[in-house]
Amino acid sequence: MDKVFITKELARFNVTTAALAELRTKYLPLKVTSITDMAGYEQCKIAHQIVKKLRTSIDPKRKEIKEDALNFSRQVDTEAKRIVASIFEVEEYLLSQRKIVEDEKLRVKEEKEQAERDREEKITAEEERLKQQKEEQDRREQEQAEEADRLEREKKDFDDEKERQEQEEKERPERERREREDREQAEREETARREARQPDVDKLKLLAKKLEEIKLPKVKSIEAQTVLSATSAALGDICKKLKTGL
Repeated sequence: MDKVFITKELARFNVTTAALAELRTKYLPLKVTSITDMAGYEQCKIAHQIVKKLRTSIDPKRKEIKEDALNFSRQVDTEAKRIVASIFEVEEYLLSQRKIVEDEKLRVKEEKEQAERDREEKITAEEERLKQQKEEQDRREQEQAEEADRLEREKKDFDDEKERQEQEEKERPERERREREDREQAEREETARREARQPDVDKLKLLAKKLEEIKLPKVKSIEAQTVLSATSAALGDICKKLKTGL
């Protein structure tokens, strides 16, 4: 907005900077020296009423000046809207004409991009299919190899077991002969041992018989009975050991 116009409008307040300075110079020196200073009180009272009236006159003038400015602002907005609407009508028409070509370009571009995406998706899908196919083939080959290994191990185990059984069957007569001879030898040795210790066995059994024939005395005291009972038990254990010790 033009500075001259603004200055002219603000001057309508009718309170210049010089007037404000004069107001301060004139009234600020006034003072009430005490509660009995009635002359000073009257001067301040009258001055206060004058200054208050001047202050309260400012706001109505502000509203008056501002109303003119607001009316002007509203007129500016209205005119701007009218101009914009008129321009926008032409702009929209020209845009519709541009879009005839630009929309087609956009359609062609999007169609091309979609075709490229479809092509890439198809390639990706085919690569994934081939990958899965190879993985499945590798898995089958691995299973076949493992099955072949299993069959080979089973055949080897079967052949080894058959060979072991055949060898065992081949060696069985000789093994049974040796086992029979070993048993016969063991029996002969055992018979020889029994015959060799038989005199001692007879002597031990005879001793056991003599010990069993011992007549234990009859005693009356508890202590003697206890000793005699222990002796009888010990003699029983000794006789049993003599009979079965060898």
